[in-house]
Amino acid sequence: MSIVRLPRRDRYAIISSSCIEDKRLSWEARGMLIYLLSKKDNWEVKITDLKNQTKDCLGVRSGRDKVYKLIKELRCAGYLWRDYSRCGGAFTGVEYVVSEEPDLQAGAEYMRELADKAAAKGQVVPFPDLPEAVKPAPAAPFPANPEAIDKTEKASSTEKAPNTAEEAGAASGSVEDASEQEAKASAGSPDKSLPDTYPKNTGSKSYAAWMAYAQAYRSRYRLWPVCNKTMLSRMCQLVDRVGDLAARVAQYYVSSDTSPQALASTHAVGHLLQNCEGLATRAQAADRAAKASSNARENAARTAAEASKATPAAPPKETKPGREASQVALSAMESLRKGRGLQHGRSGGAA
Repeated sequence: MSIVRLPRRDRYAIISSSCIEDKRLSWEARGMLIYLLSKKDNWEVKITDLKNQTKDCLGVRSGRDKVYKLIKELRCAGYLWRDYSRCGGAFTGVEYVVSEEPDLQAGAEYMRELADKAAAKGQVVPFPDLPEAVKPAPAAPFPANPEAIDKTEKASSTEKAPNTAEEAGAASGSVEDASEQEAKASAGSPDKSLPDTYPKNTGSKSYAAWMAYAQAYRSRYRLWPVCNKTMLSRMCQLVDRVGDLAARVAQYYVSSDTSPQALASTHAVGHLLQNCEGLATRAQAADRAAKASSNARENAARTAAEASKATPAAPPKETKPGREASQVALSAMESLRKGRGLQHGRSGGAA
C-alpha cells in the first residue's frame, strides 16, 4: 500500500511516532490521542467536544460511554490523567491532562485501582489484555488525605462543579471537617501561609519532598505550585525511587535544572519523575563539589592563620624621652649661637 502525502501548509502537528505506534492502544484510542495531541497547549479536554467529533462520521458514532471507555484506555496506558480543581477549598471540577510521553507509573496505579473496584463488585477486570510496560513500586497510602476526596465511582465520574449553594457548602464543609481531623492528627504545626491544599502531617511520606519542591518552585516562579492527590502520589513515587534523597532531588530539580524540557514544562512533577535517578546523581555531585570548595576555603584560611602565627610582626621602636630632650636643647643652643654671631657682625659693620 502506498501513502499519498500533502504538502505541509499552515495546519499540521508534529507528534512523536512512539505514541502512534504504541501497540498497547487500540486504533480508536490512538486516533483520540492524536486528536488531543494536535491541539494547543491551553486547549481544554471536554467530553462534549469528543462526542461531537464523530457526530457526522461515516461509521459508528462514539457516544458518551464509548468516549469514557477510550479515555479509560488512555489513562491505563499513562497518556492521560485527571486533576481535581478546587477554588477556596470547594471542588470545582475535573481537568484532564494529556501527555505525549506516557506516565507508566500513573497508568499502572490506575489499572490496579480499576482491578480493585472490579474485584470488589465481582466483575471482570477491564482491559485484561493491556500489559504493563514496567513493574512499578506501589505507593504507600497517605496517613492523612489533604484533598479529602472520596474515591468512589460516583466521585471519580463527576465532571461538573456543584450546581447549588447547598452542594458547594456541603463540599466545603466536608473539606473543613477533614482538615480539622488532620490538624489534630498532625504532630507539628506547619507554616500557616501555605495553601490550604498542602499536606499538614509532617510525618507523611510525601511531606518533606513536596515542601522542598514547593519552596524551590516558589523561589523560582514567585508562585506556589498546585497541590492535589496526583501530585502527592507522584512525590510518594519519588520517595520510593530515590529514598532519603527525595527532598534534595526535588529542590535541585527546580533550582538547578535548566534543560529545555524542564523549562518548557515549568519544572513539572511528571518531568521530575522521568529522570529522578539521574537528577539524584547530579545533586549528589553538586553537593560534593560544594563541600570540596568549602573545605578548600577553610584549609586556605587555616594555613594563612598558621603562617601569621609563625612569623610575628616586629614591635615598633621606642624612643627615650631623655634623648628627645637633649636633641631639643642642642638645637636651641645652635640657634642662639647663630643669633649672637649675626648680632656681632652687625655691630662691627656699624663701627
